[in-house]
Amino acid sequence: MEGFSILWKNPLLTSFVVRSSRENKVQFSTHGLDALEKNSPGLAYVPMVATARLAHTAFLAANQGTDLNLQKSSTERIKVLRKVINATSETLQAKVKVDFEDKPTVLIEFFPNGRTEVSSANRGDVIKILERWVKLTTTYQAEMGAAWLTRLTNLKQDWVALVGDQSGKKSEVKGSRSELDITWEALSWCFFDIAIEMLHQNRRNPAIIKPYFDYSVFEYGQDSDTDGLGRLVFIFLSATDLSMRVSKVQMLVESLEGTFRKRYSADSQGDFRSANLPIGLYRCTFSKEGFADQTLDCEVFDDNDPVREVRMQGL
Repeated sequence: MEGFSILWKNPLLTSFVVRSSRENKVQFSTHGLDALEKNSPGLAYVPMVATARLAHTAFLAANQGTDLNLQKSSTERIKVLRKVINATSETLQAKVKVDFEDKPTVLIEFFPNGRTEVSSANRGDVIKILERWVKLTTTYQAEMGAAWLTRLTNLKQDWVALVGDQSGKKSEVKGSRSELDITWEALSWCFFDIAIEMLHQNRRNPAIIKPYFDYSVFEYGQDSDTDGLGRLVFIFLSATDLSMRVSKVQMLVESLEGTFRKRYSADSQGDFRSANLPIGLYRCTFSKEGFADQTLDCEVFDDNDPVREVRMQGL
């Protein structure tokens, strides 16, 4: 039994949502922010929404023109991550103020050089700040929760990986997460913080968050009834480097019964989710210039759309 710990699990960071299409994430986040700004739940949320808007801007910047076969330089990615760290700093300050209202010295421990130290810090100082945050969050984990420790640890690891990459080829970013993953995680935590505060202020009315957070965009492929339909869901990875996605893979999908035949293309993030298909067995042939063709037999299930990894082997 998980007990109350289930309350601190961010639903936007489940594997199902993380693997969801870029378009779904943009739709969810844009709708949520627009709703929060047009129909504000209260003045107390203004700084939280402003932080979320900053994280959203970084997320959209990471999405624009992204082709995951052509990795951006480390310098470009560091610029994006700096925006994420700045946004996290604002949220962390609000978190510490609430959790340690009766211990104002804790806020000084986290921010001994003032609230704006992150935005003015050089790259060497940024890692020192992140290390301080991780150390203090470990010390105060009972008050702040394990989720914050994980959040800041990931941020520190991403920063170390990106800055370390600059000693080698700037066009390679192996060993670090993509800016899409980094910025989506930061934005997800901003939304999670807002949702938790809304639920705290409206304990007997949990439906209050629905107009702001339309989670159904991530569930459109999951039917509650048995309608005899399902979907094919693929993510395309490089067989030689599983941290790399392969974009725009072409595919031919044919039913083994010979009643269906259609061509599709994965998106620029290396994701593919078909429209509804009748349940049954299908043969899928994948092709992309520079990679060996592959064939995979798949079953389409009713009310269950498993995510299948396709590892493309370069020629």
